[in-house]
Amino acid sequence: MGEIDCRYGFPILPVGDDPCGSDRLLYYIIQYRTDILITMADLWPHEFDYIKDVVKKTGVYWINHCTVYSTPLSPFVAKSLNSSDLIIAPSKFCYDVIKSGRYDNVKYIPHGVDIEVFKPMPEQKKDKFVFLIVARNTPLQKDYPTLFHAYKLFLKMANVKCNKCGYEFESNDLEFKCLKCNSDDINITYPRQENTLLRCHTNPHENVGFNLELMAKRFGILKNVRFTEGHNANFTLPPGEMAKIYNYADVLCVLSTGESFCLPLIEAMACGKPVIAMNFSAPVEHIKNSGAGLLSDIKGMFTTKLISDLCINDELSFAKCMDRLYSDEKLREEMGRRGVEYTKNFSWEIVLKEWRGLLE
Repeated sequence: MGEIDCRYGFPILPVGDDPCGSDRLLYYIIQYRTDILITMADLWPHEFDYIKDVVKKTGVYWINHCTVYSTPLSPFVAKSLNSSDLIIAPSKFCYDVIKSGRYDNVKYIPHGVDIEVFKPMPEQKKDKFVFLIVARNTPLQKDYPTLFHAYKLFLKMANVKCNKCGYEFESNDLEFKCLKCNSDDINITYPRQENTLLRCHTNPHENVGFNLELMAKRFGILKNVRFTEGHNANFTLPPGEMAKIYNYADVLCVLSTGESFCLPLIEAMACGKPVIAMNFSAPVEHIKNSGAGLLSDIKGMFTTKLISDLCINDELSFAKCMDRLYSDEKLREEMGRRGVEYTKNFSWEIVLKEWRGLLE
């Protein structure tokens, strides 16, 4: 919106009356004698159908940086690929799904991360163990209901001490008895409810999303949930502040129904934080290739209006992953080291070499 912005040394052009740019793109391509058009957006909504017409009319070379987070390839995504000269896939998952649609003009180039900004910082003093999620409040893709359910199950894990024989153990049963002597003379505490938090870097009242405060209240976890004050999708924090948020956390939670790359996962790993993610789409390759996190089970798949499938997450499996990382400091430290090493592959120095070679 507004005027041309040249703060970075090149013009950032405003949209016109249409926020998707349909009344400006053709004019800009002609005005700036454009040779190459690069798009980086979800192009399946019909609001972007105009792009292929502009490409055909002008003959501009179109590089389509395509986000794919479901499988098989959606016919609505394919409609933009048919007019693309070159397709960029930001993950091996995206690459494989696009290739399965018989597109040979596809190249893998991942997103980059500034490892000079996103890096481990000196440990901060705090009295809570912090689980963090960095995800927009969009109901279909970002699975906040399952995350809240998983965290509720995690909080229910009790510490039990038998007053008869002195045996201590953990349990999430509703009816407690000593596992050693079967006595019901026991003392029960719920330390996780006192010493953990779930930090949500999102807008809890986004128009297109859930009322996450009401949802947290429904699950009985509101006192353990925190939201980033004043955050919304169009007014987020600069990279340096985001790096501080990652460093303050102990574990990053990624619980979506699908991801094409998942930049927060890479940013958290670069900061030395272990990750829990669902066993589907792009996070799988990051976790398996790095050893810097855990994969939670999925229950199955469901088909969306894009005629493509997303995953159904398993809240109990995710809760068990939360408990494992919460309970094992050495595992967190080891995964943190692996994550820092792995994310060096996504430094801008490496990623920009790929783009430079491509554009030259």
